[in-house]
Amino acid sequence: MWTLQKAGIAKLKTAKATFYFATSESLTISDSVDISKLPNEYIQVEHKADKRALKEAIKNGVIIDGVTINENETLRIR
Repeated sequence: MWTLQKAGIAKLKTAKATFYFATSESLTISDSVDISKLPNEYIQVEHKADKRALKEAIKNGVIIDGVTINENETLRIR
């Protein structure tokens, strides 16, 4: 695909798929930025469940409303 891009070909259509390059923007915060000094309006605090700790607790017999361990079956191809 990089060769196509160098040749100025934006899209490649085949019977099964279309290949193309897309551009996107992303924000990079360097390691030198002290996040604690950013204004609060730019800080995000995320509260989320500790699934590993919950799973261990359930396996050890702790009952927590709404929390269960489910077994799933997936197909793996190598």
